[in-house]
Amino acid sequence: RVGFSFAALPQVPLVLRGYRLADLGGHLFVAVRLRESAPEAGAGKVRRDPHSGLVERESFAEVAAKALEAAQAAGEELRLSFVALSGAPESDEQRQRQDVAVGSRLRAASIGGDGVARLEPGRYGVLHRPDLDLSALQGEIGDLARALDPARREIGISLSSIDVEADKTDPA
Repeated sequence: RVGFSFAALPQVPLVLRGYRLADLGGHLFVAVRLRESAPEAGAGKVRRDPHSGLVERESFAEVAAKALEAAQAAGEELRLSFVALSGAPESDEQRQRQDVAVGSRLRAASIGGDGVARLEPGRYGVLHRPDLDLSALQGEIGDLARALDPARREIGISLSSIDVEADKTDPA
């Protein structure tokens, strides 16, 4: 697992890819590039939280619907998980740092790296593949949240998931 941290800069959306070439001695090649601009949702642009870059609650339904349609067309299944942290940070600055850190970890777990929404402070929604290890993810998010809390308070994390499918109803 690789993490990038830019403390004094706004969040930089990056994509990290790696591949191994057997005909070159099995060497591992890694590439980092800027992720393309935000996808369109319906008639307008996807609304994002200005600090974390996560999709805002109002745009998440459209982003999720597009992702579900694409997954279904590719024959893939998706799950929707909700993450809630209790014992929220006391200051706005600490909340923003938490959103960036937790959001980055959830983005890494999400489909396409952008299937995550900040639903409200300390609450997130994430679209992911069914084989994601939710117990490990819950532990990692807890570790992140505790590390960012200068008071080192106990932070509770609840995670719940549902299977989701694109709407197949006939409008006629």
